[in-house]
Amino acid sequence: MTDTSNQKTKSRTGYGIFIFGLGSVFGIFITLFCFAITVIIGILPIKSRSQQYIITGNPPDAYVELVLGDDGCHVVRGEVEGSTPVSSLTWVMKDMEGYTLLERNAEGEYDTKYFRGGQYKVYLEAWHSGQYYQISDEVTVDCPQGP
Repeated sequence: MTDTSNQKTKSRTGYGIFIFGLGSVFGIFITLFCFAITVIIGILPIKSRSQQYIITGNPPDAYVELVLGDDGCHVVRGEVEGSTPVSSLTWVMKDMEGYTLLERNAEGEYDTKYFRGGQYKVYLEAWHSGQYYQISDEVTVDCPQGP
């Protein structure tokens, strides 16, 4: 009887080692798979907010004229002209390198000034057919720095 119970113990131990080995191999496979996915995601470029929206539709027939104010610091806009209805009129202010300083609602607001002096560009965007479009020319502001 001792021999038979010894044989059963050996077969159970062999089965346990097999399951442990199979589990280890599976665990290593999963770890390598996750590592590969992490590396691939890290290599792929991630688009910034400004690159997410690629203009693919037809631009609206809408235009707003911008002029520099008498003090050289304010930008004044006219009414929206054109046959295409647009919404969400937005002031966009960028530094001279093209980085966005400010985006702000321009509905009902006909002049604007950035809170700091310096040189920057201003234009208007409007929402049409699921995306924003620039609907004015850029005006370059060169406002003296404060004391």
